[in-house]
Amino acid sequence: MGDKFLFWSDLWVGDTTLATSFLELYFVCKRSESQAGHLPTFFYFRDCKKVEKMEGSGFLKKHCLKDTSTNSFDSCDYLSVLPDPLLLHILSFLPMKDVIKSSFLSRRWRSLWMYVPTIDFTSWWEPEVSKSVDRFLAYYKSKKIQKFCVSCSSKDVVTIDSWIHFTSRRDVEELYLDFSSRNDKDSSNEEVSGNEYDGRSDEDGSNEEVYGNGYHGLYKLPFSFFRSASLRVLTLKCCALNLPSSVSFALLKTLCLYALEITGNMFKILTSGCPLLEDLTLRNCNSETDLDIFVANPHLKRLEINEYKISGRIEIYAPSLLMIEFTRRMERNDYSSVKKLPLLVSAKFDCNEMDDDIWEDEISTFSKWAELLGYLHVKDLKLCSWFIQALSINEVQDFTGPPIVATHLELTTGLGKWELPGLAYLLRNSSNLETLTLNVEESIQIDLQGTFGDDYDFDEQNYWKVESIPLQHLKMIRVNNFMGGYSHFRILSEEKILSDANKQLKFMKFLLRNSMILERMIIKISRETKIRELVDEAALLFKVTKKLLAFPRASPIAKVLISY
Repeated sequence: MGDKFLFWSDLWVGDTTLATSFLELYFVCKRSESQAGHLPTFFYFRDCKKVEKMEGSGFLKKHCLKDTSTNSFDSCDYLSVLPDPLLLHILSFLPMKDVIKSSFLSRRWRSLWMYVPTIDFTSWWEPEVSKSVDRFLAYYKSKKIQKFCVSCSSKDVVTIDSWIHFTSRRDVEELYLDFSSRNDKDSSNEEVSGNEYDGRSDEDGSNEEVYGNGYHGLYKLPFSFFRSASLRVLTLKCCALNLPSSVSFALLKTLCLYALEITGNMFKILTSGCPLLEDLTLRNCNSETDLDIFVANPHLKRLEINEYKISGRIEIYAPSLLMIEFTRRMERNDYSSVKKLPLLVSAKFDCNEMDDDIWEDEISTFSKWAELLGYLHVKDLKLCSWFIQALSINEVQDFTGPPIVATHLELTTGLGKWELPGLAYLLRNSSNLETLTLNVEESIQIDLQGTFGDDYDFDEQNYWKVESIPLQHLKMIRVNNFMGGYSHFRILSEEKILSDANKQLKFMKFLLRNSMILERMIIKISRETKIRELVDEAALLFKVTKKLLAFPRASPIAKVLISY
């Protein structure tokens, strides 16, 4: 373990020197045996000087028992003398089963688990989780819950309702409810009406219409759930949003919705009750219907849309949004509503789970990806390997795309063959580019079906020799993980490493030759162990460094800095 546990010095009644000595704790476990069997685990400090400082302060004399045989405090269980707030903070990092087991350590620990601020039942086996949560909450004594997380089936509505009421009475700040874990008998896709009886009283929404289509066993959140004066982070997964006419989450800043059906004016009702909302994540919501996102909150900073096997269109209204991220896949019919985001400064496209088989009848639709970049008036643009390859299809067909106004491009690429034209497209259309960041990672290359690959084939080895793209404003180039990207390779050869290093060097040479006012190129060499196992690292690094420093530079002030 090497975790750092931070706490406030006022826990120590003003003794900041003693508090500082606790800022970095390193615990080692030692299991002893006695005639009665295995004893509980004990913990000791790594740094003896910290122990001496504690002993000199008088703290141990107050809280520890002397070893009568030595008349010293050396045999003291130093962890147990820590104050409850710090011990509870340490327990909050452990799995719940270990938290409960800590009660067997000693009398000092017997009841601590009843006050732990984080309650996490997301890793328990499904059949036992409900009973385990019930038993735990029956003994729980703290008046405050910082974080409550549970994954379970949604069949026992009354029990789940009781958990929600329990956490709300204790001013929970972070809530994670995952109902995607279901028993076989509850996993059918049979639709049910919103009036299905679930055991609740009428005033809490049991017989009210539920927005969207429900499935058998889908948990409906009670009306009382949507009023909280303490909740700051909320994650809901696979449940029905049974919204009342108004919502009140006065302090909520982060909202994550997974696999929910959000229709009509639900977004407007939900987000209007979250005046401080800053971060919104939507994952596979409205998988078969249109997704209309309405967030008028003035504090909204970030929106992430994570989707897989989705259909329908998407419409986004978020006038205050600063950052948007599309992850996993982008399969909606139309993404043009991003042009209606006037304050957007950053956009990220991380859609590497898109199909890598590209058929000829799909080629004509690939211009939409270039057009999408033209809609974005952002300063910071981040693109994945698949998106770069999609742009390559436009580039080899001499498609003249709209200008890209970003001043910073961050590109994740393996510099494979069908990424090269896409990189050229981005550099050619980014006339305002000032900073370029390259993250070298393993990339899955698209597989062009039919004759397109042959019709538009090009010379990969000499691609950057014949290209000339003046980069008039580029001042800074950062290359991360240079000669890397092999962390997922099962079989790797020295030839593969040397070949890829040569590809990357050719692109570095091109950038240095075309960057007119470049000030710095900072290259961070990969430290992946697989590389060091296969090649003479010192010899390879010397060879690469020698080449990089010898490349001609268009800018007389350009400096190449290499970090190992």
